[in-house]
Amino acid sequence: MGLYMAGGTALALQLGHRPSVDFDWFAPSIGNPEQLFQRLTPSGLPYTILSISHETLYLTINEVQMSFIGYCYPMLRPPVLWPDYNIHLADIVDIACMKLSAITNRGSRKNFIDLFFITRDHIPLNKCLTLFTQKYQQRDIGHVLRSLVYFADADSEPEVKIQSEVNWPKIKKTFESEIKKLTAKNYSDEFYT
Repeated sequence: MGLYMAGGTALALQLGHRPSVDFDWFAPSIGNPEQLFQRLTPSGLPYTILSISHETLYLTINEVQMSFIGYCYPMLRPPVLWPDYNIHLADIVDIACMKLSAITNRGSRKNFIDLFFITRDHIPLNKCLTLFTQKYQQRDIGHVLRSLVYFADADSEPEVKIQSEVNWPKIKKTFESEIKKLTAKNYSDEFYT
């Protein structure tokens, strides 16, 4: 099946920037989610199915939230092997793209925090945006730029513990400043030339 972990926990395992306790597993296809569920349940651990539909399975196992998602978008970098547990983690490049996509759909505080640490310490925001266009084959990123400065959803969420001196107001101010710089340089025009 080729499962790899992505999302906040996969990023936290690589960066150590915040606690995260849900496991998001991806594969090009998970097949029939009910058959996948049947393979998971013999463990004897208590479970609850939260949602099951085409190519998706959301559940809790022993009170840990897990998702299994068929994800057809190509990996830009090979997954990283986490040898202690013999599992594959999505590379930070792919997680950055996925975080941008998640923010455009719903700007949760955790996604902004994760993207902040990626762009501050690993991949500049303009490079993340370029990678996003490659991964999702999208040339128009106007909606992404607008989403990066829309904080209403995230502001209504509870605080997230961060392993750093950084706080939520600083994260918002950083994205506002970065987007202002990018739009002042007509950054989105780069995708049309």
